[in-house]
Amino acid sequence: MVKTESPGVEKIRKNLVELYLALFPFNPEIKRLARKYKLTRSRFKKENNYCILCGLCVRYCKEVKGYNAVGFAGRGTDKKVIFIPESSYFKYCEKCMECMEICPTGVFPSNYGLDRIPQIDD
Repeated sequence: MVKTESPGVEKIRKNLVELYLALFPFNPEIKRLARKYKLTRSRFKKENNYCILCGLCVRYCKEVKGYNAVGFAGRGTDKKVIFIPESSYFKYCEKCMECMEICPTGVFPSNYGLDRIPQIDD
């Protein structure tokens, strides 16, 4: 028999929600779960970069907006999502910001790893 509501399972769920609360504090589903488990804050330290590299923002910018002002840089564990200031459409980013709305983590992307491509003289 599988127990899904035992004290041990509930403890594990509460710990996971606490971890998710640290990583994705603005996500509505995480907020709902935190209320369910009576969590007001997390004992875990918030990570600076918690982009899951799903690429939705990159695809949206390219396929829907046609801008190509957001992209991936780096490879492997160094891969990250960046704004591309060299794009001729980069000037529209500040006004558009539509890519931010589709982020599945529910956190404004500049808070978790979006940055600009370094210039030669940086």
